[in-house]
Amino acid sequence: MTSTVSSVRETSGRNRRSAWILAFVVVLVTGLGILKLNLPFHNDQATFANYARMMDQGATLYEDVWDPKQPGVFYFFLAGGRLFGFDEAGFHLLEVIYLVAGGVVGGLWLRRRLINGNVAFWYPLLTVGWFYLLARRHDPGQVEVLAGPLILGHIILSLPAARAGAHAKPSAGRLLAAGILVGLLGWLKLLLMAIPAMVAVVAAVATTRGDPHRIRSAARYLGWQFLGVAIPLLGMVVWFAATGVFDSLWYTFVTYPLSVLGDRTGTVLNKLAFRTFVMYLPLATLAVVALAKRARYPKSRTLLMVASVAVAASAAVVLTQTWWTYQANLALFPAAILAVFGIDQIVEMSRGRRLALSLVVLGTLIPALIVETPRVMEGVEHRFGFAGNARAYQSAVEPEYAALLDALDEIDLARDDVVFGTDNRVVWLSERQQAIPISPWLATRGTPDLTAQAIEQLEETPADWVFLDRWARGFESTAEFRELLETDYRLVTETDQGEWWRVAD
Repeated sequence: MTSTVSSVRETSGRNRRSAWILAFVVVLVTGLGILKLNLPFHNDQATFANYARMMDQGATLYEDVWDPKQPGVFYFFLAGGRLFGFDEAGFHLLEVIYLVAGGVVGGLWLRRRLINGNVAFWYPLLTVGWFYLLARRHDPGQVEVLAGPLILGHIILSLPAARAGAHAKPSAGRLLAAGILVGLLGWLKLLLMAIPAMVAVVAAVATTRGDPHRIRSAARYLGWQFLGVAIPLLGMVVWFAATGVFDSLWYTFVTYPLSVLGDRTGTVLNKLAFRTFVMYLPLATLAVVALAKRARYPKSRTLLMVASVAVAASAAVVLTQTWWTYQANLALFPAAILAVFGIDQIVEMSRGRRLALSLVVLGTLIPALIVETPRVMEGVEHRFGFAGNARAYQSAVEPEYAALLDALDEIDLARDDVVFGTDNRVVWLSERQQAIPISPWLATRGTPDLTAQAIEQLEETPADWVFLDRWARGFESTAEFRELLETDYRLVTETDQGEWWRVAD
């Protein structure tokens, strides 16, 4: 009786400690995310925010506003605006909540798969905390980081529960739900579905090994997931068919992406490689430790395998696209799974080995500290935009914000003016409507067909103001825009950021 009571008390004590550790981690990673709420937008986030604001005012996606990206990110920004306000902090806050929830779910799920359960609470730190510690203006709000919790969710649901027996199989309901998450990933970007697709194939082979009905079991495993994938994707088609823009979906999702596949204009591989090195050096070091000791996790060998496959598939997906540095975030959630197992093994080592390996891991943080310390100090100096004017912090982080705001003050926009700016931040900062459906940034940097469509739209519905940014002036397509500008507009002012044209009276 005494031993039973003692065991209950010990279990209760462990649970309380775990609850306190979890609470501390949640507060910590949420705090790191909140410090980045006022980060200024880069061009992509400005596009998402512009379209979300216009959709909130009644615009139809892919008709009144057009961009080749899948609809999920626009609806995510729309939800952020409606819940927390149509400003940088409002959109970023929804992302913080979403990512923290994903990190916590991952940590709780990993507890029963580790030797030391509380080590699992490193997972939110290595995903959400690490992301926000390194996040720059072009990282938050991108599809690649929003995909992380969905990729994690697919892994969780498509594998047997931690308490299941050696030959247990995921239920049909779990597999269906896993497929639905893959379909939702397609709402963010169709190409990203290749990551869980590769995971599913590898897991099907691994989980049916030794099964006398292997082919049937694998077909069941993949079939339920395929059915789940179809639900959100068919829902997407039905939704846009109901809004009357079904005809544009094929061009948006297939024709245009194929026409620019492999186009890396303005991107540099070495920047992406350096960003990847800084972000993944600590995680990769811990992952090596985990994989070297994988024999100690007989029930989690498939998990370690599929997490490795997810990382490799993420790298392959990135390399087939344009090489923007924010795409390095794509592999963060599966890579952190391996890293947590590595920490678990370091905890299990003798004191001397644990100390030595901990110092090695700490050493891998040095590149990140060198790169990010000046940015952190800059944020501290401006109190991350929370004391006084958030625009002052944003202008310090992104000097072009200040220059664009100054120029907007000089040209004296009227309340009802519509704007065409090849830097989409102009429309965002001016708080005006975008003049034409096609994203102006794409109009000068997209295909010749897209440029021609944009010019035609601008001829039919002239903008009150046109901003031609300094980078766009170097594109061949800009010559066609300049011909239109010199005919129907007058040059008002020219700054370091670009030219401002007013429609002729």
